[in-house]
Amino acid sequence: GDVSLNSFEELVKGNPFISSARMDQQVSRRTWVEGGMEGRIIDPLRFRAHARFTLADQMPLYFRLPGELPNMGMAVLYDDMDIGSLRGELNYKKADWDLSGWIQWDSYDTDSAFAAYHLPEFRLGLSGTYRLNSQMETGLRLTHIGKRTAFRPDPGIPIANELAGYIDLGLQFKYAYNDYLTAHLDLDNVLGQSYDIWLGYPSVGFMASLSVSYRF
Repeated sequence: GDVSLNSFEELVKGNPFISSARMDQQVSRRTWVEGGMEGRIIDPLRFRAHARFTLADQMPLYFRLPGELPNMGMAVLYDDMDIGSLRGELNYKKADWDLSGWIQWDSYDTDSAFAAYHLPEFRLGLSGTYRLNSQMETGLRLTHIGKRTAFRPDPGIPIANELAGYIDLGLQFKYAYNDYLTAHLDLDNVLGQSYDIWLGYPSVGFMASLSVSYRF
């Protein structure tokens, strides 16, 4: 297990929209039991299966503060949870191909919160790279996040919102001019989906970025 202090710096890493005015520090403790197996199905296809059961004390859950303006921010509720996780992975690596995929199911049993806010029960990911030649490489990354329950404690009647699941597709291209100079092109949210990562805070649309790196 482990013990961690939920400082403001650490909480912002988990949710950049948290309001410092509505945050207190708590110590989180996690104790878990886990097991798994891995092996080769056929060369070069490998698998890994993993299961974990976690007893979590004072874990942070994020919820939307009352009000309609996005700048109202989000706050933290600390709750005890029992978390069960099952994860399976496949990896194929041969010659110029490197492909992998994973799927994960999580169950949450909360103590006082009526749901594990913003935490999905189902997740899936695919990624791969293909080396076109000694200088060029292309890659793909696809992530599916299942539906999540969000919460906003408006005066009078608390409001629960179901956030729809989403698919995020990204593409990468790399060109190595030589051993020192490399150009990277990244395309994110290629499908142009609009979805809330946190309640009231939508994702960025399609985005392209170009970068150059030089190694001394």
